[in-house]
Amino acid sequence: MLIDIDVETIDKIFEQTLLQDYRGLVKQKQELSDKLSREPLAEYELGDLNDTEHFIKGMEIMIEYYIGANWKEKV
Repeated sequence: MLIDIDVETIDKIFEQTLLQDYRGLVKQKQELSDKLSREPLAEYELGDLNDTEHFIKGMEIMIEYYIGANWKEKV
């Protein structure tokens, strides 16, 4: 069975995947930040928070490249 998918559909799937991953990173950062405001984080959690902040910055660059400058309107 062959499924025919056009380029626009592939672009939309890729765009939505990038935005979904970005939202997941932002949610993870928020959860760790909330926990940090209530109690001290374990060393690995502090590392996770730091890494997540770096990943978010990288995702923002990648999303802007692939989706365009107005990508924040879609989040």
